[in-house]
Amino acid sequence: MSRSEPIRYASTGVAVPPNKYPFAALLHMRVDEDKEALCTGVLISERHILTAAHCVYDESKVEQIVGAEVSCNPMGELLPLLDMTILLGTKCPKPGVCSDEKELALYKPRYIIPHPEYVPCILANDIAVIELDKDAKSEEASPICIVEERDSVKGRVTVVGRLYPEFPISGKKERVGVS
Repeated sequence: MSRSEPIRYASTGVAVPPNKYPFAALLHMRVDEDKEALCTGVLISERHILTAAHCVYDESKVEQIVGAEVSCNPMGELLPLLDMTILLGTKCPKPGVCSDEKELALYKPRYIIPHPEYVPCILANDIAVIELDKDAKSEEASPICIVEERDSVKGRVTVVGRLYPEFPISGKKERVGVS
């Protein structure tokens, strides 16, 4: 599947109280002086976040040519570590928005590890792990419970993140049910 196909986003959800899903992480990136980006990740250990690889790349440097065939010049570069702030266990959409900054659980990435076979123009292998600069404090956030391979999930599951009902991007943490 290539990026020339339309991407469908979850667009409506139910607002959740602060810290309802303590494993949800918000990645706030400054791409350049005029552009910011938001992505969602999942805390999978006290020090690691699982996210999409496209969230950690500066895709403005990816050249995609659409014609009879889609070709790609994947010149995307990892975003600089200094340009990313990670918020855990908070309802605030980004630093500077909340009235009490002391409530924010802010972290910085130590390492960003994209899937070795990720190519920005292709949707396959779109996964990355971010190692935090310090362990997440248990009173601020806790890792998600990961299902074992032998376990089966029955019924509906819940997806948590910052949804895109309209632009500008909503800062609310929301959930949707998926069958």
